Amino acid sequence: MKPIILFVGFSRRDYLQSLKKNPVFAEYDFVCAFSREIKHHSHNGYLREFSQALNMNKTGDRAQLKALKDTIKAVTCTQENDIQLYIETLHNLERISDSQKNLYRKLIDKSAFKTELLTISANLTPKTQIVSAGFEPDSFPLVIKPLGFSGSKYVEIISSKKELDVYFSKNGSITSTTQCIAEEFLVGPQYSLNVYVDKQGKTTFCPLTRVIPAFELGHTDTYSAIQYTTNELTAQEMTRLATIINLIVQHFQVQSCTLHFDLIKNTDTFKVIEVGMRIGGLREELFSRSSEFSHISNDVLNRLGITVTTPPLKRYVSMIQKGAHEPGHLEEITHPQKINSTAVFTDKIFPQETFVKPVHSGGTVVYRGIITAEKEPEVVSDSLALFNEVNVAIRSEAV
Repeated sequence: MKPIILFVGFSRRDYLQSLKKNPVFAEYDFVCAFSREIKHHSHNGYLREFSQALNMNKTGDRAQLKALKDTIKAVTCTQENDIQLYIETLHNLERISDSQKNLYRKLIDKSAFKTELLTISANLTPKTQIVSAGFEPDSFPLVIKPLGFSGSKYVEIISSKKELDVYFSKNGSITSTTQCIAEEFLVGPQYSLNVYVDKQGKTTFCPLTRVIPAFELGHTDTYSAIQYTTNELTAQEMTRLATIINLIVQHFQVQSCTLHFDLIKNTDTFKVIEVGMRIGGLREELFSRSSEFSHISNDVLNRLGITVTTPPLKRYVSMIQKGAHEPGHLEEITHPQKINSTAVFTDKIFPQETFVKPVHSGGTVVYRGIITAEKEPEVVSDSLALFNEVNVAIRSEAV
């Protein structure tokens, strides 16, 4: 039997196809362990890519996976909705201890993570508390986030008690069954950083990504409107950032994993917003274009115990996203093919008549474009111009 690379949960089909085409992984079989309901034909297509697909809701399939324990050489997961199963699978395969399992669960929980960080230092994360309807905060603004949702869904910046009451009123179907946290709103540039952690806990950093949220561009949403690779931090700042990340990796006993950090630079320090135990969304495309390496390949190689490297930036790449500003049916998305003589690659666009809604109301972005430039100021200015030129026309729902 061939050694196995195990994917936990659903992932992008093109990730798996690229790995299977890579001669480095020719000696391996690919197996999937999943638990989420198959709701779309694309899920079936994805599962057919594997030599085995095991449903963890079935006793027999769980036993089959356990029997493969010694043949499985790497375990990976790329989607936030599957991380709980990923942690459980690592534990069942005896890859992590009971204490590591508990720490991993805290790491991916927006509330428990920040509480745990307070045991290390009071300055590593924004002040956070669990809130519910009728909550009386001491100050504003706040960032309200329901637990258990990925990305920026149902996340809002709240500036007054009236806005807070409206938030709980309009999202009652969510907040009545899901806890919410309130974070202090911090001013400063936002970043994301993907980090490979090897079996010994040693870290290797991917290129730093600067994130510009939609609210900085005049939109009432917190999703990442612009993400671009950057060298804007000084060597001293990168050293401070590395110290914080390595402290978190050691405290949570992370090993053989890729971590996705969301951070904000507030005055002279970095605050950690949250951490994901997976490769960050859109990073495969971003890194392949800017540094010419495969993020998913490095992720798996690192989990196999093979040392990985990340080449320096060869060019600057940006992803520009736009969501709906109100609920309704999509009439049209107008978008340029060039911006300031720079070509725009359209990576995602919703079709006409699709029902859409803002991200803070549970929707998703409806447009994504990619641009490349040789200089960082150029990619930033082109990104801002493209975001402003993309127009999402909505036919509002009748009241």
